[in-house]
Amino acid sequence: MSKHVLKTGSAGENINVAEASWSFGGDVPKKFSEHVKRSVPYYEDGHQLICKISDFFIRKGSICYDLGVSTGNLTRKLA
Repeated sequence: MSKHVLKTGSAGENINVAEASWSFGGDVPKKFSEHVKRSVPYYEDGHQLICKISDFFIRKGSICYDLGVSTGNLTRKLA
């Protein structure tokens, strides 16, 4: 009979988690945007670049898709 052992690791900022135990409950939504800004390289720079070049591609009435969005921050900036 095999035992299932959960591996633990760090999610950064002194947050320790067990494998497959991620939850988006509790206070996570309140702090998630700041966590993403610190965790994703060039997050703010990427948003600034996209906003600058978006005028060339996006017109009034355009439909835009923000794939992979987790916070909606870029979509709010584009709006």
